[in-house]
Amino acid sequence: MAVSLRKGGSVNLTKESPDLKNIMVELGWKEDIDLDVSAFLLGRDSKVTKESNFVFYGNKADDSGAVFHHGDKTTGETEDGDGEKEEIEVNLEMLPGNVASIVFVVTIFSNNNQSINFSQISGSYISLKNIDTDKEIVRYELDRMDESISCVFGKLTKDGTAWSFNAVGQGFEMDLADICNKFGVEVE
Repeated sequence: MAVSLRKGGSVNLTKESPDLKNIMVELGWKEDIDLDVSAFLLGRDSKVTKESNFVFYGNKADDSGAVFHHGDKTTGETEDGDGEKEEIEVNLEMLPGNVASIVFVVTIFSNNNQSINFSQISGSYISLKNIDTDKEIVRYELDRMDESISCVFGKLTKDGTAWSFNAVGQGFEMDLADICNKFGVEVE
């Protein structure tokens, strides 16, 4: 059974799943709203070590191939009728040694000047599954949030050879370009 976390909680993934090598990170929500999932591969200074360490719908993999974005879902309901979701695959063994953490961010894609924010989105979650065993390890269901337009859902952190997951759930009134700048990706 998966560990269920609350905001601010953490779990030692290496203890929960000692054979963990390949993770499927699933981020989901209930509404038919186009949200975009990104992963920032950060060094110890909490900045990307290079521009390609920003993985999103426009750059589906980092240079090492360790992190892969399965694509932007913009159509609403999934095939299983369980809301919207996007997935990012992480191969822990292939990650470059200078990557100390991976932050998973969700931003709202807004067209036609719609004023959509996270207070209008329910059922948001992030879950991590061991791909090799097909077992969910951890799940964090976010509470309904304020009027933020972006949110750090969670963070994978490496400590020596051990990996942990932190349930962050921190909203920002920053768009994707501002989030990129925060993590050291220069956006024009």
